Amino acid sequence: MAHLHRPFRSISALARNRSRRQKNRRFPTIIHLHFSKLIRDLTIVQHRIGSWSAADIIGIETQMHTSDDTDDATLEFYAHNAPVYTASGAGGVSRHLHKFLDLLPEGAKILDLGCGGGRDSEAMLRQGFDVTPTDGVKEVAAKAEQRLGVAVRVMRFNELDYVEEFDAVWANASLLHVPRLALPAILAAVRAALKPGGLHFASYKAGGIEGRDRFGRYFNYLSLEQMADIYRQSGSWNIIEITDYIGGGYEGGEGPWVAMTASKPNPDTTTNRPA
Repeated sequence: MAHLHRPFRSISALARNRSRRQKNRRFPTIIHLHFSKLIRDLTIVQHRIGSWSAADIIGIETQMHTSDDTDDATLEFYAHNAPVYTASGAGGVSRHLHKFLDLLPEGAKILDLGCGGGRDSEAMLRQGFDVTPTDGVKEVAAKAEQRLGVAVRVMRFNELDYVEEFDAVWANASLLHVPRLALPAILAAVRAALKPGGLHFASYKAGGIEGRDRFGRYFNYLSLEQMADIYRQSGSWNIIEITDYIGGGYEGGEGPWVAMTASKPNPDTTTNRPA
């Protein structure tokens, strides 16, 4: 689903209008319990924040100290809600997709990691790219197959086993469900799946403090600084673009997101810029 850009509001503005925002239930969990920590975690985004409501960050104050690659509650949500979830956002592709595809050669081989209902894979296929769509939930993968008319591999992130096979790995709003401690290893597998010089894109809901939304789904809620550090831990990347923006989600409303575009270093070139 395409979402309109909207300017971030500053932390100081939030503080000045705290009583009004608490009255309409915007940000009380973050502001009341973690205001000082929020300021520290969001320094990298220049003290700007979006508007995930308190109802959408239940439990965000609880750190998720786990290195598991998957979260059962999150997988169960998608399994039980596959028809509704895959039907949402059907009207448009990711705002980042066309810019990313413009970086690729004609007919490039792309891994869509966590394709959901298949809307982005469908757009790639229409443009002549060689797409391998995957999803970790069989019920969601089945819905994507119906839409795409091609096989969708049921594969969880810890099952990623390709080696230098793809020109690009697209992970739009999917790796945001990987627990932080497990994310470097998953990104290392993403890197291994890329050919030298191959491109990778991923987007994450932002916030700086990991937790769950009102549906019980786990999110790693990375800040820009945290995202960059995790990529550094996963191996050598050439950073093309790191960005933050306001976007929406399945739960409704809007809030802060961060995104990474990077490439796997190519030893045959001399223009690499390691992360």
